[in-house]
Amino acid sequence: MKKLIILFSIVLSCASVMSQQEWAPTGSRWYYNKPSSSDNTYVLIESVRDSVIQGKDVRILEVKLNGINLVSLEYVYQEEESLFYYNKNDEEFHLLYNFAANKDDVVVVYENEFQPTKAFFSSNNTLPSFKYKITDVDDVVINEKTIKR
Repeated sequence: MKKLIILFSIVLSCASVMSQQEWAPTGSRWYYNKPSSSDNTYVLIESVRDSVIQGKDVRILEVKLNGINLVSLEYVYQEEESLFYYNKNDEEFHLLYNFAANKDDVVVVYENEFQPTKAFFSSNNTLPSFKYKITDVDDVVINEKTIKR
């Protein structure tokens, strides 16, 4: 499990937002080294468009290897301080992150076993759970805007 770097923890490491700011505007991009890869393979995550799923206005994120090979489309929406992602496998939304979380808080995405989407880069059909601890919270200034991360 330690070698498994999950898309959403990757996205969250750079996804900065405060409740009054738009999360992942169309055209936003994040670049990362591919999890468990020893070569120069990278992952590009790009916010490409909006859609509606189960009455929720979602951002569609393309996840590509080396900016070319589409791995999956991921669907995320913001509700106040929280981000939710849609897992196509169970057809449900799950809390992905709460920007009001504090250092040492634990975010529980899945308490029990679940089937990850392709963007998890998991070779397993199921994973036992998905939760993580907030290790740090701070502010950063980007283009003269103070953003919580």
